[in-house]
Amino acid sequence: MKYTVINNNKFTGVTYDALTNDIIEFHINKGEMFLEVEQKPVSTQPADIEVQPGVSYTPERVYPDPTAEQLELALTSIYEFIIENHIQVPIDEYNKLNGIKLKDAHNCANYINNPAYSHYDFCVKSWNFNVEVWEFTRQLQIDIAEGIKEKPASIEDFKLLLPVFV
Repeated sequence: MKYTVINNNKFTGVTYDALTNDIIEFHINKGEMFLEVEQKPVSTQPADIEVQPGVSYTPERVYPDPTAEQLELALTSIYEFIIENHIQVPIDEYNKLNGIKLKDAHNCANYINNPAYSHYDFCVKSWNFNVEVWEFTRQLQIDIAEGIKEKPASIEDFKLLLPVFV
């Protein structure tokens, strides 16, 4: 699977074989989205145009427009990434303070049935926070779809709506 970048509802021609958090954050900060694709979108322009023998240039690539369904999938992926990172922040901070390596909220959930575990309280809070954030965002999605609430104007506005870990 590959991941291609969309900007202003257009394919940009940038495609990655794999995504890292740094790549995702770089593109999100530029207002771009990702779409999972089988192969890189193909330009409708030739790769190089020969102007005269030995002199050629590469024109700006023209790609087909993504479908509405593809755009919706790309936007959903960005919001999921933001939600997952939001949930992960307190876990990473706790790991750093305590010299441990809890992977994520699901890893913490493995310990919530063992009150004797030294990090039990944090794991319970972490799992409950995970559930709270996902339930909040699912309800927000329903409220937006039903016209009860307005869609946040930006990614930053969306982040401000998310529950806070306490």
